[in-house]
Amino acid sequence: MTMNGCEFEKPCDGDHAVARDVAAGYLVKLGYALEGRDEGRVHLKFHGEWFTTAPERVTHHVYVTSRPGALHFEFTTGIVASYWTEHDRAFADERAEAAARAARRTPGDYRTAAAEGPAMEPCRYCGKINLASAPACSCCGAATR
Repeated sequence: MTMNGCEFEKPCDGDHAVARDVAAGYLVKLGYALEGRDEGRVHLKFHGEWFTTAPERVTHHVYVTSRPGALHFEFTTGIVASYWTEHDRAFADERAEAAARAARRTPGDYRTAAAEGPAMEPCRYCGKINLASAPACSCCGAATR
């Protein structure tokens, strides 16, 4: 159980180790950095801001594990005193679902996962790849429109 974050279990068939890597690769394309991995778990970190109310811009960690038939996502800020609102949880659930959807559609290499996923665009200021539907860059905060 996560005290300072939230967890989601998403269905995903096929080779669960490949699915875990595809989901992690999808999150890397969204701007997460690979912090560590072992044979059972991938640790990713989104380097954002510490003091913000925008869940898509706050610094946080994601741990991705898998088992046959499912992917497990654990989102956390890494700070004991943090609190995740329903809006924050909805954001994290949407990210987990998008990563699981990429894994379900892509049988192999994570670099092809976004081809069938949501539209992505680079920020015109810093170059970070963001969801095309995002109102602002998740790195520098510049408006996308």
